[in-house]
Amino acid sequence: MRSMSHPEDGTSRLPGYRPGCGPSRCPLPRPLCNLWPDNGYEDDILGPMIRALKASSEAALERQVVEVLLGVPYLPPTDAFYKLVDAADKSLRNAGLSSPRRAQHNGQYAGIDKGVNFDCLFPPPLDIQRGEEADDDLVVLAIEATRHSLSLSIWHAECTMWESIRQALQLFKLGSIALTVCREQQDPRCLHELERIVRQITAVPIDAGGSVYDRISAVVVFGEDAEDQDLNSVIRTVLQEQYSNSIIRLGTRASGQSGTFAASRGLAIMMWGITEAEEQRRRFELH
Repeated sequence: MRSMSHPEDGTSRLPGYRPGCGPSRCPLPRPLCNLWPDNGYEDDILGPMIRALKASSEAALERQVVEVLLGVPYLPPTDAFYKLVDAADKSLRNAGLSSPRRAQHNGQYAGIDKGVNFDCLFPPPLDIQRGEEADDDLVVLAIEATRHSLSLSIWHAECTMWESIRQALQLFKLGSIALTVCREQQDPRCLHELERIVRQITAVPIDAGGSVYDRISAVVVFGEDAEDQDLNSVIRTVLQEQYSNSIIRLGTRASGQSGTFAASRGLAIMMWGITEAEEQRRRFELH
């Protein structure tokens, strides 16, 4: 589903931008805009969709589905975000489902889907007993490019823990529709703003909770318009200027698949890894 953005997003600095108000600023699909702050909602908006997904999943798997995980674009921790998550949790309960954890972020799961992953099945001291070393931590740039907006976030990834460090969220004037209009009108301002945002987000040094990094380790570009040539050209140019050849080329292949699908696969990969780790831990403890 589409995410909500903070009113003070990066688009307020674009030339000719006029902030909207009320439902017109709602970046959710129209049926979900009833969940937008101050609009009020009483109906179980997500219920029919969740029940349909549950029924089709059970038919395909030939088994009952009782738990699900929810992945969303990176959202600022505002009342609007928690309101949407609470509404989703309520709809899940109404459909006879539960979620073992709160909603997680697409940037994280798309990174896992594209290979930004770690072999951290056992926490210390079990990994030491098995003679394994934990993978190094990474600084990951995740870029979600959709028709309507662009979101960038820097993540510090260590084992299965991902922490967001910097964000530029829901830039409505930098979605592929807006970029296409700029190209048709031969207006360079959109690309100039895109370059400015990328430079700002990727500027080094990067402080990750006390640890300081002088480079980005991996880049993940995902979403239905991740293969936009101008977008990829700007990202490549800025990063090459700042980091030369020091970037680890891990997960850099752009994909035109939807951000939701990439995140769903990442969710599945992560949960399979957790399940496998728990099973191996039980076997280890038995021996």
